Amino acid sequence: MTVAEQEITDYVARVRAALADLPSGQRDELTEDLADHLTEVAAESEGTLVERLGEPETYAAELRAAAGAAPGSGRNLDQRVASAMARVRGRLRTVDTRLGPPLGYETASEFLRLLRPAWWVLRGYLAAMLVTVITTGGEFGLLPRFGGELLAGLIMLIGFVLGSIWIGRSSAQLTRWPRSAVQVASVVLVVFAFAALIQAEDRMRYGDYGYDPTAVDSQYDRVRDVFVYDSEGRLV
Repeated sequence: MTVAEQEITDYVARVRAALADLPSGQRDELTEDLADHLTEVAAESEGTLVERLGEPETYAAELRAAAGAAPGSGRNLDQRVASAMARVRGRLRTVDTRLGPPLGYETASEFLRLLRPAWWVLRGYLAAMLVTVITTGGEFGLLPRFGGELLAGLIMLIGFVLGSIWIGRSSAQLTRWPRSAVQVASVVLVVFAFAALIQAEDRMRYGDYGYDPTAVDSQYDRVRDVFVYDSEGRLV
């Protein structure tokens, strides 16, 4: 899908989200030829669709008014969520297209797709290290351990990496909820990785340059009771 096609798709999605309170048949009728119209507009001159036609929500209001449909001021929760998600997807797509050329690709996502196998392996390693932290009470090194045992940790690492690769290769066949669970787990592992890097950096900075307390022996260290006498030998 080209950049222009993705822009049209995002624009149509936001228009339909703004019309989500209408009956599905009426909404489909209003947006039936919208993609074709946007294609013609995109081919006429340069600039984004938003620059030439306005925000999709404004465009949807014009469609609603032309069809004599009720104003959408009382939008329900589903409509607001759909509209917000459409806007977020549109902004992410804009960032994607802007970051692509510096990386040598049309979009940044094309470059990131090349890194997926490496991420699958790293995800398995991070999962093994997370289990290491849990089973050892927070102690960890470069290699995973299960309950403090290196051999068990290496076996666990191999299993997690193979499982992560399988999930990555099968992600296109996953349904909505399993895919969402994988995404949430990936975010947790990324947060864990950053936390582990910060802790490792702190160890490197302060581990070799800390100061141990130094004791100085004195002949008076064990003196506990002190009595003071005046010049005539009387206790003060």
